[in-house]
Order: sequence, then structure tokens, then C-alpha cells
Amino acid sequence: MTENRGHSGGRARARSAAVRYQTVCSPVQNDPNGTCTRAQAVTFLARAQNAKATGKTAFSDVPADSYFADAVAWAQANGVTTGTSETTFSPDSDCTRAQIVTFLYRSKN
Repeated sequence: MTENRGHSGGRARARSAAVRYQTVCSPVQNDPNGTCTRAQAVTFLARAQNAKATGKTAFSDVPADSYFADAVAWAQANGVTTGTSETTFSPDSDCTRAQIVTFLYRSKN
């Protein structure tokens, strides 16, 4: 991941990608200044906690075959997320710092 050289979080990002906490843009490129979607944030958290989902999510915008479906199902079942409405999770929306902090707090409480 050559673009991480000189970036303050480069080594940490390389390590996290190596343990599958992070999805990279391609096998050789990562975007350290990019935004994180709601799907990515919940997936990072689920992977970091080695969480396993049972069942499927009720959110209509989470395809069952998506890479984040199990993570969202786990997050919903455990109260980490309540979605952006009763029926949607908005997986492709940017995840704000407030949402990320809320996910972290709820996953530990």
C-alpha cells in the first residue's frame, strides 16, 4: 500500500487491512483520506469484535448477499444500530463521527 507512506496513520491502516478490519480500494491501494460509509463502519466494528450474526436484517436496503449484511444484522440484533428509519439502514451514506461514536458506545453497553 504505497500511498500510506508518509501518512500519520499509514502503518496502522496497513496492519488493520492485513487483519481484514478494513476494506481496501484495490489490492494495492487504500484511501487514507476517504470517507467511511455506514456499511463500512458497522463491518469494521463487527470484525473487530469477531461478531457473528444470526438471522437477517429487516432493513430493506441491505441486500442479503452484500459484504455487510451479516454485520448489519448483528448490529441491529444487538442494538448497535436502529437504522436511519424503521425500514432503512442507508449503507452507502457517509458515517458521521457522531454515528461512529454511537455505534462504538452501544456495542460496549
